Amino acid sequence: NMGYRGFDPACMAVWSKQMADEAIRLHKFPSRRLEITGPIQYDRFMMPLPKSRAEFLESIVLDPSKKTIIFAGGVNVNHYFHIYQLFIEQKKRVWHESFNFIMRPYPHPKLLLSPGWQVLEKLLIEAGIYISDPGSIDASGDRTEEFRQDLAFDEGPDELSYLLRYSDVMVNYFSTISLEAAICDLPVIHAGYDTYTFGQRFSVTTGFLQRQTHNRRKLRLSASKVARSEAELIKYVENYLNDHSLDRDARREYAISECGELDGQAGVRLVNMLTSRL
Repeated sequence: NMGYRGFDPACMAVWSKQMADEAIRLHKFPSRRLEITGPIQYDRFMMPLPKSRAEFLESIVLDPSKKTIIFAGGVNVNHYFHIYQLFIEQKKRVWHESFNFIMRPYPHPKLLLSPGWQVLEKLLIEAGIYISDPGSIDASGDRTEEFRQDLAFDEGPDELSYLLRYSDVMVNYFSTISLEAAICDLPVIHAGYDTYTFGQRFSVTTGFLQRQTHNRRKLRLSASKVARSEAELIKYVENYLNDHSLDRDARREYAISECGELDGQAGVRLVNMLTSRL
């Protein structure tokens, strides 16, 4: 977060050199009190998965022989209806063969408690679509389960680890989950258009999302595709389903620029930093 820091810490762990440079430049934070550890919540993506792709997809009643597309949305429920219309009602326009489709809603009451989502959830269930449970990020409540998942305190990988490594392409609206996808070498397409904006706050439109600093980073944009229309979205889905390796090097470069070393040892480095300063 590039906003003003709330207090002056004795030391600060950051993810990468890029983040360290921003802390020094934007916050005038002394370099001697900085250490690059990497993001501990992403260590879990470096862990081996006990289930094979076939075993995992079968466990959520999907067909391992088919391509798998995942949509990870934000709080704008209109985006979900557009994706439902295109990828479920008009799925033959998207890909010439039958495919698995997974919907992962944003874990926030703004979406999950809305009447629109409650209607859409019924439609998805009727269509046999797998809805991935994202948990909750209610900042005002008990976040124990979120921390347990992020820091891999529980035995075994969480569902998101499987989805990111076993899906074939992800579609979203400039979500930060794109970074996690890049870490796991999952191709990403950002939908850079809105089909319906009447009565909406600008802050939930793609126009606003594309103006955010992190969404304008060159490496982030080169690691994915931005679809400016429905036709472009379909084209990019086809391209990635035909060749998963497209933009692979860019995805890796982007992930490293944001996270530093991706070796699963960020937690170890953080512990070493803390113990060395006690």
